[in-house]
Amino acid sequence: MLAVDYPHDRDLRLDGRGLVLIPCYFALHHPVALADPRLRPVLAFPIRTESRLLSGGRAGGDHVTALLGATRASILRSVVGGSTTTRLAKQVGVAPATVSHHTGVLRDAGLIATEREENFARHLITPLGLRVLAADR
Repeated sequence: MLAVDYPHDRDLRLDGRGLVLIPCYFALHHPVALADPRLRPVLAFPIRTESRLLSGGRAGGDHVTALLGATRASILRSVVGGSTTTRLAKQVGVAPATVSHHTGVLRDAGLIATEREENFARHLITPLGLRVLAADR
């Protein structure tokens, strides 16, 4: 049995198909399981933080943080792989209500999109949001 920190409780049955492990640039804080019953299951996991081009600790400054503020910039970077409000609150270290406020501003700016899944709001980065992050390299 392999247990991983994942936004939703779920079981992924391998049924003898094996598991493909893929280091992923866009899986920022947690692994992402891709399950198609016709294919081998895949688990994409985050690469090391120091290997990221989007990290804010590099020389030359962090223009996204300067533009959006530290909390909003952190939330924008955290939704690259998709995340719920609760998970973002834990990752960024702020209250869920604060995350909701910031995701509303980011959504209104077209940098993220939000989907409802039962009682959860799942936030995803938009192509514009990715371009904003990429321009900060």
